Amino acid sequence: MTGGDVVKATRQTAGSNEAWTITVEPDGDDAVTVTLPATTDCEDDGAICTGDGTMLAGPVTETVAGPGSTVQPVTATFSGLPETHDGENEFTFTLTFSEDVAGLSYATLRDSAFDVTGGNIVRAGRQTAGSNEAWTITVEPDGDDAVTVTLPETTDCSAEGAVCVDGRKLSGAVSATVPGPDSTVQPLTAWFTAVPDEHDGESAFTFRVAFSEALPAGSKAQLRRALSVTGGTKKSILRVNDRLDRWAVKVEPSGTGAVTLSLASAGACGDEAALCTEAGGQLADPVTETVPGPPGLTVADAEVNEAAEDAALAFVVRLDRAASGEVTVAYATSDGTAVAPGDYTETSGTLTFAAGVTEQTVSVPVVRDSVNEGSETMTFTLSNPTEAYLDGATATGTIKNDGPIPRAWMARFGRTVAEQVLEVVEGRMQGPRTDGGEINVAGHRVGGMAADPGTQAQRNLDDWFDEDSGSEQLPALEARILTARDLLLGSSFSLTGATERAGTYGLWGRGVVTRFDGREGDLSLDGEVTSGMLGADWSRDALMAGLVISHSVGEGGYRGETGGGSVRSSLTGIYPWGRYTLSERLSVWGVVGYGQGELTVTPEGYEPMETDLDLTMAAAGLRHVLVQASAGGFELAVKSDVLGVQTNTSAVPGLDAECADVTRLRLGLEGSRSFRFSDWGSLTPSIEIGLRRDGGDAETGFGVEIGAGLAWSNVRHGLSAEFRGRGLLSHEADEFRESGFSGSLSWDPTPDTALGPSASVTQAVGGQSTGGVDALFSPQIATVPQAGNNGGLGHKQRTLEARFGYGLALFDGGYTGTPQLGMGITPTGRELVLGWQLAEEKTRGLAFRLGVEGAQQESVVGEAGHRYSLGFGWRLNGAHQQGFEVRFEGSRLGPANYAAEDRVGIILAGSW
Repeated sequence: MTGGDVVKATRQTAGSNEAWTITVEPDGDDAVTVTLPATTDCEDDGAICTGDGTMLAGPVTETVAGPGSTVQPVTATFSGLPETHDGENEFTFTLTFSEDVAGLSYATLRDSAFDVTGGNIVRAGRQTAGSNEAWTITVEPDGDDAVTVTLPETTDCSAEGAVCVDGRKLSGAVSATVPGPDSTVQPLTAWFTAVPDEHDGESAFTFRVAFSEALPAGSKAQLRRALSVTGGTKKSILRVNDRLDRWAVKVEPSGTGAVTLSLASAGACGDEAALCTEAGGQLADPVTETVPGPPGLTVADAEVNEAAEDAALAFVVRLDRAASGEVTVAYATSDGTAVAPGDYTETSGTLTFAAGVTEQTVSVPVVRDSVNEGSETMTFTLSNPTEAYLDGATATGTIKNDGPIPRAWMARFGRTVAEQVLEVVEGRMQGPRTDGGEINVAGHRVGGMAADPGTQAQRNLDDWFDEDSGSEQLPALEARILTARDLLLGSSFSLTGATERAGTYGLWGRGVVTRFDGREGDLSLDGEVTSGMLGADWSRDALMAGLVISHSVGEGGYRGETGGGSVRSSLTGIYPWGRYTLSERLSVWGVVGYGQGELTVTPEGYEPMETDLDLTMAAAGLRHVLVQASAGGFELAVKSDVLGVQTNTSAVPGLDAECADVTRLRLGLEGSRSFRFSDWGSLTPSIEIGLRRDGGDAETGFGVEIGAGLAWSNVRHGLSAEFRGRGLLSHEADEFRESGFSGSLSWDPTPDTALGPSASVTQAVGGQSTGGVDALFSPQIATVPQAGNNGGLGHKQRTLEARFGYGLALFDGGYTGTPQLGMGITPTGRELVLGWQLAEEKTRGLAFRLGVEGAQQESVVGEAGHRYSLGFGWRLNGAHQQGFEVRFEGSRLGPANYAAEDRVGIILAGSW
């Protein structure tokens, strides 16, 4: 055998070896040649011999052409047959071969080639001279019965009447029946049996074709052409038990789709696709049957909002039709941009569809968090189905996210940076414009002897109000090293110059640290923004303009029901500003700015996610004196400003692009009245009230702020006292609270000299309480102390400071020695200070200064500590109040609960 293999041999009649059905599987599209060789020895394998030893003569060879082979079988067709005959006259029809049959004569066709019942072939003539391809056949009927003409299939080219071309035999019998006037031809009917309910999409299946009458011998070719299959391929057509009215058809499906079987007779009897009985009864009605494939399994995409209660992705798995039996399929989830277990719960298992069930749902729980990761996706996959096929094996689950992080943190960070810029700009607009300069490096003096005591006191106050510190000790008891933050806060410089023609110009720098706290639903967040600023400004007549360059670093965190994390950001920005004085009473100002940087969000247990950050801001304001004081009279001023800030981030894996806006509109009224008494000095009461409206993506709503103060001074006796209070009366954001009170008393009977006694007493409660309307509008109201947000500690955060000293002339008046005694009391401890200062009294040249101080410290829990400090330096005094000073400082801290710590520092200051 060439071109294929014999895969099966089956007896056509049980117990008989006479007739066999041989099944051949081709290797491809080429022709398949099957040869049964002659037997020469009955002892050989495959020998065919009878019981008496008679051997198979042969050989027997048959070639079946394939779609890719060049060898084609010889076929024949009848055409031009009349519908009936009259029983007397001859009738003709046309016989056409698929090719010229060499050596075929008219005599052979007339006398030997046909089998005829009910008549005789009387003539056979070529339609084209010299060509044996088309012939005209003449038939004479024997009477009024039907005439059946059959050209049988050639099985032996040497037989009489054989039709062969180069050894290729006529394939398939051709038969036709022409009814006569007395014939009663019954139509042929057919039906399918043993048709399976469905196929599996892979294996071949067999069904049967049954006819009401037997087909003529040699009708297999007509049956093959009349039977069509869509969705599959006919593999074989065999007679059942050698009957011509029962046929078995084997079909192989092309896939999982339905296979449609159709049987229809085409053309007149004798045509190559016409099915007829011996009597000429033709198949009248076509037969059609559809064998469905296995049910198809699909899964639909799913989508869910992460913020929804009990959020889960619902994947619906469907069968495209009900199955007659049980169907199972496995499923599993896999990561995309959404990753388990942080974004969803990994899920897998097996679904079982009972007979008749077509739909089931798999729920994949979604993990809720506070970070806005945008739309994340994961994959749901079906696999290993039984009794079904996968029509759609994968689906995409989309998790929509609108968490408040980082938007909520961005809004407060952007607002804080903008307010820091406004704070320093307002300070430059309102500050004195005199020639001179000052430089502070590492800002506080060792042991609390700061270059600017107010700065250190404010820092300590900030630490007490920091709800994250967790310490109840007096801040001075803490052992601390100099950090970059301390260096930034304690360092500043200001250089100012002026000429008559150019106006006043200045160059300055400083550091700012601001804390913020906020709430977004069930999420609480906090942060600290540290900014280093460098600025330059110029003023002349009514115009003032400047430029600020700032680098800000923010660090903080967030926490809610779904967990927490940390946030860090950096921003470098440039902020031009200007002010114009329209009149003695009215001035306007404006600030714009733009910055770029980075923002990093690190949820607990996950890797950091970093994205770009930019900020845009604009602010404008005015101050108008409604009633101007004259000789200590009443003064009333109104002040208003508006601020808008927008921060933006870019989308990166794990974080969606965000835009946060903050707006603020404020209006304030400030009034004061001075009363002068000849013996008792002057008394000045004041009151301030401000209205604010906050909007955007942070705290929103209206708020009312109020402040009041009473100041008294007696220059003659060197006495002064002041009491002030301020607070946020109400705000639509309930968690927004702020208040502060302070009082001070000082005595210096000889203010023009360091000689003689001096004393001061100061008490402060809560947040900032001084500064008039400027204090009410200060960014510290919303950011720095946060007394109302610190667990109700606002009014408990009190500090009382008292100091007494007496200046003595030493060394013939060339020096002043001042022994000092001080005391400080807070809710967390107290401190007793004993010190002595020596200063050389010179108005020109180098002047020496020396300071020594010791302190005993005790906390409320009874722990004691101490500190000692020493500072000395020289001041170079010049004409017109120009000067330069260098001062060295050293200290030793011995807190009760830390190891002793030594510090050294240097302070440089200059003025001109």
